[in-house]
Amino acid sequence: MISFRKISRDDLPLILSWRTDPEITRYMTTDIEYDLQRQIKWFEEVVSPQEHTQHWLITHKERPIGVLNLDDYNLRLNTTSWGYYIGDSESKFLGGLIPAYFYNYMFFKRDHKLKKI
Repeated sequence: MISFRKISRDDLPLILSWRTDPEITRYMTTDIEYDLQRQIKWFEEVVSPQEHTQHWLITHKERPIGVLNLDDYNLRLNTTSWGYYIGDSESKFLGGLIPAYFYNYMFFKRDHKLKKI
């Protein structure tokens, strides 16, 4: 089963290793350096204070496989855009299933509208 959970501080080394992997970064619009202190700062300033979760760890059978995040989140208008990546190379085949699970969550649990990306 695919599920999403809020990112925790303990997830940061794994997420950073995925995010700096050349197989992931080649599809990203920005590149980052492997710097755990900057990752912790990002978590403390951006992820942790969020009242409504905007960054999730994607899991499959309780095993971390990727990251999903909201962008341009507007609680007043109830709109957002989003993106994700599968960092676990053995789970890349699951990438096509993520949108269905995420749409179900956003439309039925959060009652959001999604922007075209």
